[in-house]
Parts: sequence; C-alpha cells; structure tokens
Amino acid sequence: MLKKNVETFLECNKTYKEAEIVLFGAPFDSTTSFRPGTRFGSSAIRHESFGLESYSPYQDKDLIDSKVMDSGDLELCFGNTKKVLSDIKRRTEGILKDGKLPFMLGGEHLVTLGAVQAVAKKYEDLHIIHFDAHGDLREDYLGEKLSHACVIKRCWELVGDNRIFQFGIRSGDREEFRWGREHVCTRKFDFQGLREVLEQLQGKPVYFTLDLDVLDPSVFPGTGTPEPGGVSFDQLRQAATMVCEKARNFNPEINIREVSAKGSYWEDGHWVETEPMEIKRVYNFEEVGEKDMYLLHHEEIESLALNMPGIKRIRFFMTFGQSYLTHLKCLENVGMTSIEPILFEGKEIVPLQFLKAVLPDPASLGPRTKGKTNIGCIFQGKKDGKEKTYYLYNICDHESCYKEVGSQAVAYTTGVPVMIGAMMVMTGKWNKPGVHNIEEFDPDPFMDALNTWGLPWRESHTPVLVD
Repeated sequence: MLKKNVETFLECNKTYKEAEIVLFGAPFDSTTSFRPGTRFGSSAIRHESFGLESYSPYQDKDLIDSKVMDSGDLELCFGNTKKVLSDIKRRTEGILKDGKLPFMLGGEHLVTLGAVQAVAKKYEDLHIIHFDAHGDLREDYLGEKLSHACVIKRCWELVGDNRIFQFGIRSGDREEFRWGREHVCTRKFDFQGLREVLEQLQGKPVYFTLDLDVLDPSVFPGTGTPEPGGVSFDQLRQAATMVCEKARNFNPEINIREVSAKGSYWEDGHWVETEPMEIKRVYNFEEVGEKDMYLLHHEEIESLALNMPGIKRIRFFMTFGQSYLTHLKCLENVGMTSIEPILFEGKEIVPLQFLKAVLPDPASLGPRTKGKTNIGCIFQGKKDGKEKTYYLYNICDHESCYKEVGSQAVAYTTGVPVMIGAMMVMTGKWNKPGVHNIEEFDPDPFMDALNTWGLPWRESHTPVLVD
C-alpha cells in the first residue's frame, strides 16, 4: 500500500484504496542529448498546479470529483538506466495489479519504456498512441540503444508492426522516417486522422504517451529538445481530450463495474447521484416485451447536459435480465467483483480480473444471441407554446445482424452510427473545426442516413412515459 505524498498535484489527494488513477513521477533525464532539466518536471508541475483552478470549463469537470492519488516521485538511480527502467516497470506493474490506471509524469521520454514494458506484459494486444515532435525511432543514438531518441523503437520491439500511431512528428533522420513507413503509422505535423484511429482502436488496450515538444516552441519553450513548428495549446488540448475520452478498453470487467457503480442523472442544473441499481422501472418495449430497466450514469448525458442549455432533466436507463443480476449479486457477495488483491497459493490476484479471465469474450456470443434490441429516447417539453411528447426509437434483430456482419445487434447499433458520423465529415455535411459532440451538428442528414444504412427509426407521439 502506497503512503500519501506530501505535495500532490492539485486535488489529486485520494488514498490508494479509493483511487482509480495513480499518478507518479519519474524524474530522469540522463540520456538527454541537448538541454537537461526534465528530471525536475514532475515536481515543478505539482508546485505550479496550485496556481490553477480545479474546475475545467472546457470539460465541465472538476478534479475535486476525481478519484486520483498522486503517489509522488520515484527515487531513481541516475547512473544506471536499466535499473531506472526496472523501477518504473515495477511501480507500473503494482498499480495495474491492483486494478488501477497508472499515470506517469516524466522525465525524458525514455521513461515511457519502463511503463510500456509493464503494460505490454499485461495486455498482449497493446497499441500505442504517441504525440511528439520527434519520431524516436533510431536504432541507437551515439551507440546507445537506451536513449530518448530510441524509445519508440524499443517500444515497437514489444508490440510489433502497425500498433504504434504517431502524431505531430516533424523531426528525425532519414533512416527513421524510411523505417517508420513500414512499421508504424506516422502523421506528420498535426493530429489529422486521430479520430479515425481511435475508432479503429475501440475495444483494444491503448497506451498514450505525450512528449510536450509536440507543442510549438512559442507556446512551450522549456522543453529539452525544441523544434520549430508544432501545434497550439488548444490543438493539443482537444487531441488529448479525444484520446482520453475514446481510447478505452470496453470489456466484461468494465461492464460489471458499470452495473455496480453509483448512478446519476441531471436535474435542474445539477447532478443527482443514486446508489447502484437503486432506481428501477418496468417498461414494455415494442417487439421486445416488458423488461426491468435501471437508472445508470452514462457518458452521453454529460455531453447533452453541457450542450442543451436549459434542459430540466436527463436520465439514462438500461435493461438487465434478472438472471444476470442474480449471478452478479452472488459473485459480489462472495467477493469476486472486488478490485482488492487477495493472496492465493502464494500469489496476489485481483478477483475481478480473474473473473474477467474466465468469462467468455463478448464477441464469441454472437452466434447464440437471439431476440431484438429496442433503443430510443423519450422527449417531453414545449414546442410552439404547446406541450409535446415524442418517442424516437430503433428495433434491431440480433440474428439478422449476425448474418450480415458477424456480430450481434449491440455491435451493429454501435458501429453504424460511427460510420455515418465519419461519412458526414467526409462528405462535408458536418464541417466544423475542433472537437465536437454529435448533438452540436445538423441532425437531419444523420437521421436520413440511419434509414439508409440499416438502422431505420420509428416514432410515436403518444408514448408511455417513464415516471
């Protein structure tokens, strides 16, 4: 168990037990080839953080509400690069073992290798997203293979071809770029194509590494190896936010946490939190039948609350079968959904991670999934001074979807809207610079495309309301 750090990054002061994210510093710059000093970066970031506000108007989120522990800096041996990487790997492994997300502050870019070694050991299908001015793909630098100029090449040796996606690259020798064309995916100068990459990586484990010299030196002059050109602060902010929002590993473990987590809904300008599965309603879904549904917190309502000013209430419900909930409750009662490690035959294991390992891969359930999905929204409000109710929904058949694309309806209803969104951008029907959510665009061409591409929608002006 890690002890509390004396000086933490702003509001990142949760205990290790309650934290979901564990931040730590790796103050190392012994292979820096131009201007040293990044070893002081993590401590400087902490100190300067107290000049900031904990609330972000960009995201409408507050660090006060986050479950982050700043565990302080590692004590690293500057004269032994291999030992430094080993120490970083060990800390990362410990955080992962406890079911938490590691967040490392450098330090020069080589420190990334130690963390990637740990993550690649846990996730065989690891992919890397890399923001940087430099490719860092040299075989060696001045005869040394463990160098900041070689770190991504060393990471490639762990994950293999076409699993590293670089953005903002504008510096490197000819051999780096030649070699990179065959083994990694590099976007020079900016972040174009990032959204498509993130959609491609949905469901896969992703390691995100950011070297701040991707920024223009006029914005961030204090980097160890500044390069002319680069992106603006706002471009980086939008790109990093996009990665953190979309590059997530959706799996049975996440689903179980979702069900066992507290719910919430938006009402009268603020969030109302509920106990897990506290609010239950029974609803008769067309072509599906009467089902139990439960109020959960879901990401889309955060965006809707932000982009629909004046809205009175937003709630999200999802159906779960009683058999599923009974099994889950049984597993919870015997400790199988816990993220606290236990000792078993001389080894520490996390029960929830073990449970995930023995559960079937969701993709394997397609051939035996029967029935239909019913997904929709019920609206209540005033239009032209008159009270209105409106129900917009789609019904999708599992077997038909599997016959067409080899996946059940849940995958179909997720993938088709993503494809249509990409089509809207490529055809110019949605053309708005920056990072935006779907409700900020003209809905008509999107809704028309749903009818064309396999998700025809239905409507009712007299729906049964949910109390």
